[in-house]
Order: sequence, then C-alpha cells, then structure tokens
Amino acid sequence: VGFGVYNGQGGSQAEQNLNLHAAAHITYPWELPSGQIVETGIQGMIGDSVVSGAPIRPLGVGDEEFTPKGTGGTRGWREHRLGGTFVWYPQPFGFQAEWNYGVGPGLTDDQKKVDVRNLHGGYLMAMYRYDTHDYGIVMPFARIAS
Repeated sequence: VGFGVYNGQGGSQAEQNLNLHAAAHITYPWELPSGQIVETGIQGMIGDSVVSGAPIRPLGVGDEEFTPKGTGGTRGWREHRLGGTFVWYPQPFGFQAEWNYGVGPGLTDDQKKVDVRNLHGGYLMAMYRYDTHDYGIVMPFARIAS
C-alpha cells in the first residue's frame, strides 16, 4: 500500500500552480501452486495541472501558428485517473499489463484550445527471462501501447 502527496507538473517541469497532487496504490502479490508469482494492483491520482503553451499549426495545416487557449498561466486543469495493473513475473516467460481511465487536460478536436477530456490508455508487454553464465540476466520483451 502506498500513498503520496507531491507538487510538480510531471515531465521534469517546475510546479506552476502551487497545487498538490495525491496518489495512492494498492498491490497484492501471490504465489500459485506451480510456483508462479502473480501480482495485481489498482492505483489512482488527482490534482490540477497547468498546460504550458506554445505556438502550433492546428491540425498541422496552414502557415499561421496559433497558441491554444487555456494554456500557460497558473490556472490548473482538473486531472484524475484510476488504473489497474497485472503482472505475471517471468519464470522464464512473463506478461505485464497496465491500463488507466480518467479525465485530464487535452486539446479539443480542432486543436484551438485545451479543455478537460476523457482519457484512457495503457500497454501490454510480454517478456522472457534468460539467466546467462557470464553476463547476468537478459530479458528481451515486446510491448504494445495505446
């Protein structure tokens, strides 16, 4: 079980609005009768994020650059997410998946302003653990993300 409170924008950016974010994570590992170790978890976060502004060409067309409305300043956009995790630890084959749902700041479809939007995404990853005699552990993997 983990709980945290932090301030910051993520992506190594300085705090823009002096608002705290809160995050929590609960995970539980267990061992199957075969010896395989499996772990499931659920996590969530909530906070207000400021979206930095920069000139863009909406939809990538035209010569005129435009800074989307709702960017910059100190006004934060509400962001909250809830996600789940599943891990089948490599012994020697493994699998990992994580997905999240929530709302957060994003460009509108015409890319002219930022608004709170529904979001979701995650990844699926397969891996193989190979213990070498001279070089330690080698773990090739394949990952697909959305």
